[in-house]
Order: sequence, then C-alpha cells, then structure tokens
Amino acid sequence: MSNLATSPNNVQVVGLMYHNVCTNRGADGGFPGFEALSPSITCYFVDEVTFERHCQLIASSERAINFDQLNNPNSEDSVFNPRVLLTFDDGWRGTVDVGGPVLEKHGLHGLLFVTTDLIGHPDFVSLETLRQGDLPFSVGSHGMSHRLLAELSDADVEQELAGSKSLLEDILGKEVDSLAYPGGSYDGRVQEIARNVGYRWIFTSKPHVSQGTSDRLQMGRLAVKSNTSDEMIARWLCGDVRREQTREIVLSAAKRVMGRRFYRSIRTRLLSEQRGQLEMTDLSDQFLPAQVK
Repeated sequence: MSNLATSPNNVQVVGLMYHNVCTNRGADGGFPGFEALSPSITCYFVDEVTFERHCQLIASSERAINFDQLNNPNSEDSVFNPRVLLTFDDGWRGTVDVGGPVLEKHGLHGLLFVTTDLIGHPDFVSLETLRQGDLPFSVGSHGMSHRLLAELSDADVEQELAGSKSLLEDILGKEVDSLAYPGGSYDGRVQEIARNVGYRWIFTSKPHVSQGTSDRLQMGRLAVKSNTSDEMIARWLCGDVRREQTREIVLSAAKRVMGRRFYRSIRTRLLSEQRGQLEMTDLSDQFLPAQVK
C-alpha cells in the first residue's frame, strides 16, 4: 500500500532536498569513491542506512506527496498539513540505483532534478535509466552545467534553462515544467527568465514551508546533509523550520557584509576544502554531454 497522502488546494509543503544516496560510508565519515570531490558536494551525501531511516520516518508520518499531486491538487481535506515532498538534486546515479529501491520499499516517490551535461557520466544517471517508465521519480531540470545562474548573463541563463528543459523533454517524451536552481543561486531576473522559458514549479534552497500553488515559483526546501539527524527530520515533518530560517537570515547577512567572494573563502576554510578538489562545474566541464538518439 502506498504511503502517499492526498494533496489539498491549500496544502503546505515541506520540501526535503537530498543529493546523492551512497551504499555505505567509510570509517572516516567520507564516502568511498568520491574522495576527489569537494566537501561542499559530499557534505550533502547520505548513506543507504541513514536514508532508509529517513524514509521510514516519512512513510510512517503519512504526510508524503509526489509531484503529480502538486500539479493535481485535491481539496478534500488538510488534516495532514504540512505535506512532505522528497527532492533530489544533480541526478546522481546513487539516487536512482541505491535510493530508488528504498523509496519503492516504503511507498514513496521523489522528484529528481537532473543536470543535463552530466547525463551518462559514470557517477550520474544515464539516458537509458531516464527513459525507463517505472522509476519512483518524476524528473525536473537542474540546468545544463550546474553554473550559478545569478552570476550569468541573461543569454546564458536562458540557454541553461531552455536547453536543459528541451533535452529532458526529448529524452522523456513529455513536458518538463519543474526546476531547481543549481546551488540555490537566483534573483528576480533569473526567476523571470525561468518563468518565461516555461517552468511552472521552481524550487529554491530557502528553508521555508511553502503554501500550495501560491508559492509555485519559489518552493522552499530543507537541505538534508550527511549529519542531519533523525530528530531534525522528525521536526521538519511537523513544519518546524525555525532554526533553519534563523540560520539562513544570519548567513544572508554575513554574505552582504563580507561580500560574496570573501564569504566563499571563509566557507572554504570551514569545510576544509583542498586545492584540486572537484566542484560540480568541474565535473560537467570534464565530461562530454550525452547526445540524445
């Protein structure tokens, strides 16, 4: 029996933002096979055992919804507000190969945001997998190259968003109308371009509980990290995101005061990032994007 609840028109939505689901975790806390990646990437990975526990909590809450239910709301009741939507950024292969069976086991469904330049990369989802019709995921766009959209020209933003949308629609044979901003980077200009390109659901990295369709162009999400506890997940399921909102306010103020470049240098030190470690854009730059046939 599915644990997916019905989505009323006035539903409040807690979006959970996962990235990669890995089979296991090393004794040092790292993820085997991903040592070359920056901690700014791997801090968002979770291992299969942890993900299984999260899914058990989510399923037992009976608050989970899927993306189709957002598009086709039912106004019968709002007893289970807020509802919970599981999203997965980047398109990591582990999300599908490792996380997918766990979702299915618990009657859950995810929304997978794919970085199209990485389709076919050994660590990312393949064309063949995306074309499967029985995955426990809906598919949305995460741009083409994972570049930060707010830092790009209008023309480059449009290319990133229209190009990824078009490619995914060719692969899937259906419309793709959902987008998650790479790195959570956007401004009013980017939002307007995304809307004009044809995205009807846009997901941010802002930690707020979204209010039904009125927030469809700025859906909030909570970032699940390697150290996210079961207690945090349980709190989020109830819609309590006050701590995360306070942290977001503090970080936003710090960025304004320090400036983006200095803030990034501080963050690099805090994460113990090393010279030569790869970022998401490095992965897309080094890989020849898959061609749709």
